[in-house]
Amino acid sequence: MQPNIFSATKKQVTKLTDKARAALEDKLDSVSSKKRRNDEHTHTKKSHVDVGSVGRHPNKETPDQETTTHKRRRVEIEEVEDDEEDDLQHQACQLSSDSDVILIEDNDGRSMGHAAMRSTATQSMERAAKTGTRTTVESIKALTPKEELEKMLKDCNSPIYAFFEPTPTIEDVGGRRSHVFKCCARGCKATVRRYLDTTDARSTGNMRKHAKKCWGDEVLKAADSVKSATEVRENIVGSILRTGSITRAFERKGQGKVTYSHRQHTRVETK
Repeated sequence: MQPNIFSATKKQVTKLTDKARAALEDKLDSVSSKKRRNDEHTHTKKSHVDVGSVGRHPNKETPDQETTTHKRRRVEIEEVEDDEEDDLQHQACQLSSDSDVILIEDNDGRSMGHAAMRSTATQSMERAAKTGTRTTVESIKALTPKEELEKMLKDCNSPIYAFFEPTPTIEDVGGRRSHVFKCCARGCKATVRRYLDTTDARSTGNMRKHAKKCWGDEVLKAADSVKSATEVRENIVGSILRTGSITRAFERKGQGKVTYSHRQHTRVETK
């Protein structure tokens, strides 16, 4: 049997081809890595040369110089944005220190900075308003009944108070504090109560209605012309209580001509 020369040769060629392929791949890898290193070195050297040429020829612009200029401009814009963010952070720090609020920070500093400052400023103003109202209410509640009465009497300048006793009594009705004004006319036991926890705690409407009914419209008009509770109490009300006549008070004061009316006398005037 003759040996197959061609088959053996074919197998040998195949083996050599595999080895050659492996060697070729290794060589290509080494060449590629060496080429990359050379390119990087060349690019670095070229960059240094371009920078030097730019320094020697400021008027001549190269593509690398334009790229560098764009980079510098982009960096400058970024620096401006950083300054704005720093300003916003500085304002936020001032706001938090002045208003005693807590700012919530997020990754987006600028958008959250404005929103946080607005929300915290609004919350601070609302909290200050609520605190101020609560403090006012607490200060009013902190007054003793006597102190509250003295404070009220300092503002009682209306002439209508002259028809009632100078000092009202303090009474609590169902846990509600009130001032009770007693009419000072002879034989009149009527009282006018004013609750202090209402919006019309200083209203004199009911007192005026009773004074008109008890003292008469003419006396009330005379009191309104004086505009002083102390003067009405001494000259008009005091004169009526002493003499039973309102004409004596006007004659003593000398205010105009005394007129007479044919209307029916009131209960106070007939006593």
